[in-house]
Amino acid sequence: MITLDSNIFIYHFDDNPEFGFLAKELLKSIESGKISATTSELTLTEVLGFPGLTDKQAGIIKSEMTKSGVRFIKITREILLLASTLRRKYNMRTPDAIHIATAIETNAQYFVSSDHKLLRYKIPGVKLLTLTKVEEIYTRF
Repeated sequence: MITLDSNIFIYHFDDNPEFGFLAKELLKSIESGKISATTSELTLTEVLGFPGLTDKQAGIIKSEMTKSGVRFIKITREILLLASTLRRKYNMRTPDAIHIATAIETNAQYFVSSDHKLLRYKIPGVKLLTLTKVEEIYTRF
């Protein structure tokens, strides 16, 4: 199982020229059931609160996200406590710490992101993987 950073959805919906295709392919693999994936419910806020989205666009994106096959994980007290430890230990931003804590709490093998600042960390319990190296996931599942 993998856990996705919110930027995977943003790249998909924004048709990002660098990462959009890779994000779409990964999400197709999840929707088809080839890969099992989770993300924090925080992703809803980060994606649907993206500046410039209209209410109509946000509604369409919300509908697509809920049909994506990705399981949205509630932000529990355990996740928040682990996130506080990660934030303190690695000096990472709170949203990043929540995403990584979600990956650890759900026993994800990989946390997939394209946030290069975040990917520099070596965190026990989960492997951080850039979207450009996502083919590594396909060989594992």
